[in-house]
Amino acid sequence: MSIALLKKATLCGLVKDKPRILEDLRDLGCLHLLPPQGTTSDGGDVVEQPEDIVKALRYLRDCPRKRRRVGKAIGFDAADVASLVLRNQAKKREQSDRRDFLQHRIKELAPWGTLLLPGEFGELGLKFWFYIVPAGFQHRLRNDELIWQVVHRERGYLYIVVIAEREPSPHAMPVPRTRTGSVPLAELEAELDAVNLTLEDLEAERESLTRWIDLLEAALAAVEDVAALRRAMRSTYDAAPLFILQAWVPGHEVDRVEAYCEARGLALQMAVPDPGDRPPTLLVNAPMLEAGQSLVSFYQLPPYGSWDPSAPVLFSFALFFAIILSDAGYGAVLGVCVPLFWRSFGASPSGVRMRRLVVLIAGVSVIWGMLVGSYFGWSPPSQSWLGQMRILSVADFDAMMRLTLLLGVLHLGGANLARAWQSRRSGAAWAPLGWIAVMAGGYLWWSADGAGRFGTFARWLLIGGIALVLSFAKQMPVRRMSDLLRRLLAGLLEIAGNLSKLFGDVLSYLRLFALGLAGSSLAETFNGLAHSASRTLAGAGLFASVLILLVGHSLNFLLGLMSGVVHGLRLNFIEFYSWGLKGEGHPFRPFRKKEIPR
Repeated sequence: MSIALLKKATLCGLVKDKPRILEDLRDLGCLHLLPPQGTTSDGGDVVEQPEDIVKALRYLRDCPRKRRRVGKAIGFDAADVASLVLRNQAKKREQSDRRDFLQHRIKELAPWGTLLLPGEFGELGLKFWFYIVPAGFQHRLRNDELIWQVVHRERGYLYIVVIAEREPSPHAMPVPRTRTGSVPLAELEAELDAVNLTLEDLEAERESLTRWIDLLEAALAAVEDVAALRRAMRSTYDAAPLFILQAWVPGHEVDRVEAYCEARGLALQMAVPDPGDRPPTLLVNAPMLEAGQSLVSFYQLPPYGSWDPSAPVLFSFALFFAIILSDAGYGAVLGVCVPLFWRSFGASPSGVRMRRLVVLIAGVSVIWGMLVGSYFGWSPPSQSWLGQMRILSVADFDAMMRLTLLLGVLHLGGANLARAWQSRRSGAAWAPLGWIAVMAGGYLWWSADGAGRFGTFARWLLIGGIALVLSFAKQMPVRRMSDLLRRLLAGLLEIAGNLSKLFGDVLSYLRLFALGLAGSSLAETFNGLAHSASRTLAGAGLFASVLILLVGHSLNFLLGLMSGVVHGLRLNFIEFYSWGLKGEGHPFRPFRKKEIPR
């Protein structure tokens, strides 16, 4: 759980050997290339991709059913296959649009029945004119002027066919006529059947084309590798017969780079980052903590030289999620989903990290749900072994408020403690320690109602914390009285700007209690409705109660998942980050061959 220490490597070799050397460095896969001096790119810009292959791959990956993938094929042409895939996609889109039009037109014509539109009746020149008239407007029809017939009645509307040589005037009918087109219903239905068959054939062709996914990905990776190598060729400073390349190298990879340079006879210099440098951030975590690393990378990387928040973000997110869910049954359902999708999760490194995250969240949710004694909204009797494990109640307002605010104090206090540790070699460490004292003092003072020994101790903590922030919020030498006044003024501004923010951030953790209580109340409500339905509805009571339980708890479970993710991450990325991290880093992007996902 750390940010890897980097060294700046400067390599020097012969220009004629540069292509081969860069290919070797790409095979090493541990260098973050630096652009030549005077340019702004960091060597991590996105490589242009062949648009047709990218679109074709996206279309094939979304196919619900896939064929066995081909690993090797003689004469495989990625461009031709991508063209076939995109042609299939275009035809399918065209046929899907036609199917939607036909379904809509058939729905409109169905109430009129299967009519063969006669066009004009011989020499009489009569035609059919169609109207959908509200039943209340029937009296407005002029029977002496029009020949009409009601052919269908539906939901308070009359479907009326008028036989006339010309379209009736707007005054003769209470509504405008309905345009049904000239194609009979039977022909539309026949065409719809043909379109559906065509769509089935196209889907089968799409499924057949999925066998080329691996080869398309390999072709795309090869194109990206060539483009990345060209970009690396431009990242050097050439002064014939020599070239110079600079790159960031993780400390644990220095030996490999040095061994390669010695074997190739390259000049190499390793240096620590200069104060003006802006090295990339490379997070290094144990496999069990990589899920937290993914969460951190998803939002904002810490700057180089800061600290890695992967572990606290991971475990606090799992705990916050569990408190919001507040039900052991829901946590068990989440845990059951893991073995169901175990293989699909393990298809990629990111999927493995997600699998570990879900396992952790499910485990913590089950434990917390047992501590609050909730199982799909049902609380076991206190004398049972499950009931004896209950030590809290989500409905206990006072206890839950104290607990969630304590979690907020501990969470934000940990963020300030990490900042203090980062600044431990300077006086700047005292300011975050002061904020910790302010939070602890405020919480103790509130818990003790400002009375007794705890109240006295809390007041001294508050006074001491404010004094520390006032004295060390701004680091500047004090040589005269004016320097001291400026330093104190800077401290006052720090307190004025962040004291109310601190108060609001701590109170923000009350959302854990509120969301947990809301989910628990909904679960109990659905249980009560199901129980009432089973007792009051004769015959269908059991079916109704089971339906209420399934629909109600499914809805509540989904709401709990969304709330747990959104608010669990929000408390980490907004409140925790604002007190624990300053600045933003950019990722370490190694110069290596493109990995092909499997």
